[in-house]
Amino acid sequence: MYYPILRGRQNEMLAIKELLNNSVLSSKIVPVIEPVKLTATVVNTLKAFADTGRELAIIILL
Repeated sequence: MYYPILRGRQNEMLAIKELLNNSVLSSKIVPVIEPVKLTATVVNTLKAFADTGRELAIIILL
């Protein structure tokens, strides 16, 4: 398994979503996202992962 840590920046979210939509993202890769700011791009990426049933980890700091 590979767990890339992403900061939730727009270019990272667009890249990971495009890989997911093109079925290029291996099932052995589980992205770990630490959103800097909750933006529409982050929300759309999370929704894309939920719609496809793929695993995703989110780091939430309180």
